[in-house]
Amino acid sequence: MPETTDLSVFLNVGERAAHDVESNLAGIGLTLENCDTVLDFGCGAGRTLRWLIQQFPHVRFYGADVDPQAIAWTKHHLPGAEFGLNSPTPPIGYPDASFDFVYIISVFTHLAFELQKLWLTELHRIIRPEGIVLFTVHGEHTWHWLSPDKLVRLRHDGFLFETSRKLQGILPDWYHTSFMTEYGVQQLLGQSFRLLAYNHAGMGYQDVVIAQRN
Repeated sequence: MPETTDLSVFLNVGERAAHDVESNLAGIGLTLENCDTVLDFGCGAGRTLRWLIQQFPHVRFYGADVDPQAIAWTKHHLPGAEFGLNSPTPPIGYPDASFDFVYIISVFTHLAFELQKLWLTELHRIIRPEGIVLFTVHGEHTWHWLSPDKLVRLRHDGFLFETSRKLQGILPDWYHTSFMTEYGVQQLLGQSFRLLAYNHAGMGYQDVVIAQRN
């Protein structure tokens, strides 16, 4: 989607993402209705979380992000959830086994594989045994603009991290664009999580991964 400052677009995208979280969970017979604690990791200004707070008032929602301005704004404007600032690398300030469900929208799509692995290890710590994580990746629907040599590398390694000259000086070097194959997802999950579903274009043009903590 092209960059825009249109508030209605911001709200519509968030509402659609909230619906997609629920519909992807429903596809494997799960629902937020049965959750006590939920974390939006990389919540930004609460674009998705604001809708889930309204829909599931009994759930204790939390949001975490690296952007101090976004977290300050959410603390002031979004009652019904607790928000916290985290660093670009683990750890994060939650006790072990804190959450039934963690969702991560358009975050791993911008991190190098090694940083994704670090964060998934940390999320394994704060998710309860048999708890669920949902995250999005740039799968095949986003590979069309990659050059042939990069596509070969992606298919061979299972992942590819690309920095953009357009974003240099705007975003930090660790936050650009990553692509992943289903094999790469399996490598990322390792022995810590069991893959429950891989939904192609499950959230707009991004693929959705749902996994359970072992």
